[in-house]
Amino acid sequence: MNPERTPTRYRKIAGILINTIGILAGLGGIVSAVMTVSPIVDIVQLTRLPSQPPGPGGAALGFIGMIDLFSIFVFGSIAFVCFAVAVAALDPRRRWRMWRTESRRYGADNERSHHTTG
Repeated sequence: MNPERTPTRYRKIAGILINTIGILAGLGGIVSAVMTVSPIVDIVQLTRLPSQPPGPGGAALGFIGMIDLFSIFVFGSIAFVCFAVAVAALDPRRRWRMWRTESRRYGADNERSHHTTG
């Protein structure tokens, strides 16, 4: 095993922290996505009412609908950011593993060429 390629204790800790942040961001994105869908269901249920009640009841339903629309945009944006953070945190580990396997293959080929020519 090449000591230059062996991850140090600090790199292992950093990798664990990055993975933990990515997993927590992904879970936060799932929760935010669920919180985005529930106001959409509420708005759909408001449209099924036969008619709006007269007086302050109709205004209250309109206000609730506006709050639902606002929460759709807020929680949808939060879900998008959380998923983007999760992808950014978890994807470099996969790329690093691919690079490591390629460099090991190249290193093995390179060592063979030195032994045959030297």
